[in-house]
Amino acid sequence: MQEEQILVSEDVAVDVQDSIAIVEIKRPPYNFFDVGLLQNLGTAFTEIEKNTSCRAIVLASEGKAFCAGANFSAEGGDIAKALSSHSNSEYNYGYIGNG
Repeated sequence: MQEEQILVSEDVAVDVQDSIAIVEIKRPPYNFFDVGLLQNLGTAFTEIEKNTSCRAIVLASEGKAFCAGANFSAEGGDIAKALSSHSNSEYNYGYIGNG
C-alpha cells in the first residue's frame, strides 16, 4: 500500500492511498466555506491531477457537519474569480443536486 500525504493549507489536506485521494476540509466543527477554501480545494485537485495513478477522489471533512454554509462576505469574496482561477477547458465540471 503506497501512501502519500499532501498538506495544501491549514484548511485542506490530501492523503493519497494507492489510487484513492482523500481530500479533507479541516474547519471543524461546521466547516463553513469561503473563497479561500475554494481556492485551496482547487489547489488540492490540481495537485491530485499530477498523480497519474489516482483514480478516485473522496471529499470529506472534520467536525459535526460536512459543510454548514458559506461566508462570501469575507475578505477576498469574489467567488467568480476564485472559481475561474482553477478552471481548465479540458474538463467539464458540474455538481450533483436537485435541479
